[in-house]
Amino acid sequence: MSSGPSIGTRVGTRIESSSRHMLQARVDKERMIHALSKQGGGNADETLRRNKMDFCMHKDELVLCCNNNLKKSGHLHNRNNPYPKVITTWQAFTEEQMTHICKIMMQESRVKFYQYLDHDIEMEYQVPDLQALGYSVGIAYAHEANGDTIAAVQIGGLITVQNGAYEIQTGDLVHWYIQGMEEKYFDNDGNRGNNSNSSLNPTKRASHFLRNSGIKRSDKNLDGKGKVFFPKALARNPTYGDKMRVFAKCLSSAGPYEKVDIMIARQAM
Repeated sequence: MSSGPSIGTRVGTRIESSSRHMLQARVDKERMIHALSKQGGGNADETLRRNKMDFCMHKDELVLCCNNNLKKSGHLHNRNNPYPKVITTWQAFTEEQMTHICKIMMQESRVKFYQYLDHDIEMEYQVPDLQALGYSVGIAYAHEANGDTIAAVQIGGLITVQNGAYEIQTGDLVHWYIQGMEEKYFDNDGNRGNNSNSSLNPTKRASHFLRNSGIKRSDKNLDGKGKVFFPKALARNPTYGDKMRVFAKCLSSAGPYEKVDIMIARQAM
């Protein structure tokens, strides 16, 4: 059942709050180079430099911290740096790697979640422990040759953001999902279920609402950033992985891909 256009979509405004908690974060060049090196096909460092907009952290993007690995080991785990290491796109990773993360998030209980990790045969991929940090308010690049590698991220407070592929209602808990990969693991209402027959490409609705967002629309021959992360409401039948990804609460109803007001409050979840 459609909720109609959200307030942000109707009036074209953004919610404002005096309490906006900010943190500086650095784009995780080290992890991207490690992921790109697994794909082969050239110099990973040069790939980051040449394709700066594909790997950068742009304004208004959902930011995920990846300081640690899910298996709590490896050279990319427990990196205690002055700034959190973050990504806003899975452009550097293969579909095989992201499918593996999707299957980890599908585990129904904490026991099954860690049992699945114990049978992980892809340890060489250094599977990141992705945790929502907040939303970027500036731009930072993965390669230092292109510009600043550090930008501010809003980690708490009220903010207007781009909704994902599912309807969201006031009061819903909000977690992130992997755009272009996880849609087949949710039904059309955003609940857990097999939806493998649905198209993973953006619909006409998505094309309309994403037209000024800077996110790539596959039905248009336009440049844009793809393979990002979107918010969605916590399903009625959430898995352990879904619950672990909750980072905000919805403050206004919105349809798929519309603007929606949320309150980022990981510390209160």
